[in-house]
Amino acid sequence: MHRDTGWSIFSSEFSNIDATADPTEFVRFMDDANAMDFFRSAKERTYALLALQAGNQVLDVGCGAGDDVRALVGIVGPTGRAVGIDSSQTMIDTARRRSAGDTGVEFRVGDAQQLDFADNTFDACRTDRVLQHVSDPQRTVHEMVRILRPGGRLVALEPDTGALLLDAPDKAVTRKILTFRSDAVRSGWIGRQLRRLFMTAGLTDVEVLVMPSPRIDYAHTNASLRLDYYARCAADAGVISHAEATRWSESLAAWADDGFFFCLVTMFLVVGLKP
Repeated sequence: MHRDTGWSIFSSEFSNIDATADPTEFVRFMDDANAMDFFRSAKERTYALLALQAGNQVLDVGCGAGDDVRALVGIVGPTGRAVGIDSSQTMIDTARRRSAGDTGVEFRVGDAQQLDFADNTFDACRTDRVLQHVSDPQRTVHEMVRILRPGGRLVALEPDTGALLLDAPDKAVTRKILTFRSDAVRSGWIGRQLRRLFMTAGLTDVEVLVMPSPRIDYAHTNASLRLDYYARCAADAGVISHAEATRWSESLAAWADDGFFFCLVTMFLVVGLKP
């Protein structure tokens, strides 16, 4: 369970970071991703939608290295509390180390699908690029609603990997690679599903904001979204041929040299109110 912007490693590894060969790679990856202007702005919007007041208690599910928890405690102030949970001990250790000396923050290793908090504990809850990786997004949403107090807000920011757009010369091969890439994520369509998941969990006043993130920097986009990597994986899986994968990657690089590269990541920001 953790956030991802580029899906550079299969979803199962994001769901069990500590079991990977180098868990700290995920810390570095998310540090780089969260430094992007788009995600800095998107995070600020999630904070605003929480409608926090001084003294509130707020939970960040899938907190990673704790950047958002530290930002949230700055909003709720010294009389409030900001708690972060993550399934990765590596992430929680990093969050605690980076938050040493901070007051009002708390970090726990925890399961988003079975939150270790009593009903009606928090005034607000947020999650950011996490639901795409959990095995049961609906249960996770229900859990986040359960721990909210009446009147509390839930905010989720998620991509929709099925809505990734890429301009490339070979339309048929591009479609196959992007579909393969989307299906590699546990819940690749989570963005478009959030409204329904919020409503079936009993939330009201559900609002959906679509946040497009255009990319024209080929080198950075290829590094974060791992386009070449997924082309090779699709070839290894027999979805396309290895020759098609090579030609596809070379065509993207050639268009980038001509200044034509264009990609669009589609993010969904959804907020709901607990009655």
